[in-house]
Order: sequence, then structure tokens, then C-alpha cells
Amino acid sequence: AHKTSAGGHDYITGLQRDDAGRWYFASGNQGICRTSTDGQSVEVLGTGLRNPNGLGVSPNGSVVLSSVQEGNWTPASAICDISLGGHFGMGGPKEGERGYVPPLLYLPRGVDHSSGAQAYIDSDQWGPVRGDWVHFSMGAATHFLVLREVIDGQSQAAAISLPGEFASGAHRGRFSPYDGHLYVAGSQGWANYGVKDGSLQRVRFTGGNSPYPI
Repeated sequence: AHKTSAGGHDYITGLQRDDAGRWYFASGNQGICRTSTDGQSVEVLGTGLRNPNGLGVSPNGSVVLSSVQEGNWTPASAICDISLGGHFGMGGPKEGERGYVPPLLYLPRGVDHSSGAQAYIDSDQWGPVRGDWVHFSMGAATHFLVLREVIDGQSQAAAISLPGEFASGAHRGRFSPYDGHLYVAGSQGWANYGVKDGSLQRVRFTGGNSPYPI
């Protein structure tokens, strides 16, 4: 139902499921894909993403985010909002697509030079920022709070560095339905600032004062 190629960066990454039971994954060749609940069909939600490394999905599937890596056709690492569909630039304009859709947010070199996935904050343990997003940086081995908004049909966002660093490049994170904490998996890789080959770490919201924009 989906195409792959022999390209060196045409990975299939990320695996998320919404409350309706639909599965989502990112294909470096085909785009961001959603599988039907019966597993019989795959819908391409967005194209033109350079080496998407995972994705994040809101519980009802209405918001889908993914990240791209700096390089050809992509001036900087970025978070893309796939929710409205369209083509995000890699390879140039595509006939029949929604044209070039700018990213939700650019993350320039020095901030995040190789992006990981995103996680929707659905944990009551993280009460003050519940409903926002966490973005993971593989290159910088860190994470960001992402504040998304839609104005006149165009998504935009701000990213705020969260305290702490991971032992290796942060790729994936999930909020546990049992304790509400964030668990982050990482690995070593390209131009990575991490000090370990791999890691599995827990992030806990501990309260206190931590000013951030809204």
C-alpha cells in the first residue's frame, strides 16, 4: 500500500495511533501516511518532507506534526504541521498538490540541527502545559515545548527550551498512561551531542515556578 526505495534516507519512522485506531507513520519516500482501522488502505496526508524522523499525533488525529532535516531543499531543521495537507517543499513543487506549505516552525542550526519526533502532552501530571507539544532534538539531545496556533488557516508556533539534557540524541517520547510521566528513547547518530550510544530516560514535571510564554 506504500512505496519504498533504495534511497539512503528513505526510512519508515515513527508509529503512532489515534483514539479511532488509525496508525500513522512517516515515509522518507512517500510522505506522512495514515493506515485505516481495518489495515486495508493507506492515505498520504502530506508530501515533500526531507528525511522525516518520526511524528506526533493528537488523540483524535486532528493534528499531525512531523520533523524534517536540514539539507537539500530544506534550509533548516523544522517542524511541519501535516494537519492541513499539502507539499512541504522537498524536490520542488508537485502538480496536484496544495503548493509549497511553509513549516510550522524553523529550528536553525545551533538550536536543533537534526530533529526527532513530537509528543502530544495529554498527561495531567504536566497540567500547566497539557494540550501543547514536546519536540525532541536528536542532534542536540534535548527537548522543547511547542506552542501551536492556527491563524487564517496557517499554522505557526513557538518553541521554548525545556530544562535538562538527554544522554543520547532524543528520537521518541511517550507519556505513560500509568504514571503520567514522559519516557524518552534516544540513540547516537549523525553529528550528535549525546555522550551515550543509547538511552531510555524519564522526565517528570516537578512543579515550581518556570515562566514560559502562552
